[in-house]
Amino acid sequence: MNKLLQFIYPVIIYTLIMSLCSIFMMNSGALEITLVSAAVSIPIMYYFFRRDERKRVHEKKKFKFKNVTYLVLLGITACIVGNSVIDLITISHMSEGYAEVQDDIYGSLLWIQILGVGFIIPIVEELIFRALGFRKLRDWMGFIPAAIISSLYFGVYHFNFEQGVYAFLLGFLMSYIYEVYDNFMASVIFHCIANLFSIMMTVTILGDIIYMSMPMEIGFSVVSFILIIVILRTISIKYN
Repeated sequence: MNKLLQFIYPVIIYTLIMSLCSIFMMNSGALEITLVSAAVSIPIMYYFFRRDERKRVHEKKKFKFKNVTYLVLLGITACIVGNSVIDLITISHMSEGYAEVQDDIYGSLLWIQILGVGFIIPIVEELIFRALGFRKLRDWMGFIPAAIISSLYFGVYHFNFEQGVYAFLLGFLMSYIYEVYDNFMASVIFHCIANLFSIMMTVTILGDIIYMSMPMEIGFSVVSFILIIVILRTISIKYN
């Protein structure tokens, strides 16, 4: 029970903060409330993360921002593949919950989408689900079970099937990135890029080009999947 509480308490705190923000921001949209909740939660979650890190006696790898090219490419390609997976899931039916989330996100002002979905929310989610959740599980078990459990938790947290599948797949990938780089900033950069590219595909012609037809979508997805495998193999060799 103690280990379970250690694993889930960040989400409990974040949910409480979001509930309070919802009360004080009753006339605001869901994305605006989530944005403010995330901004308030970041310093709190970072405090817990630093507290946990001080207890660990391992040599931490130093993250170098000049090496973000792999993460940018991974974020873009994973976004393309992930959205193709959602297209397959929703080809016959789109859940009401997923449709509402799409409306909440893309019905907001563009600057709120970029600030919230592109930066603030990914930071708090990486603190909660990778820096605190996955990292805590890694103290107790191997990579595969820790990545599966934390990614399932991340998927379930999104409260609809389509987003849940997408979040699980990217969550597993972000767990691997965290494992390789041993730094939550690596998974933050990946997460931000994936979300920003998703916004870009929605507000520009880019999305229409990639998903204009089934053959085009399959082609982009296959190439992206191959690039993901190549990049993961490259960073695994380079950083281990």
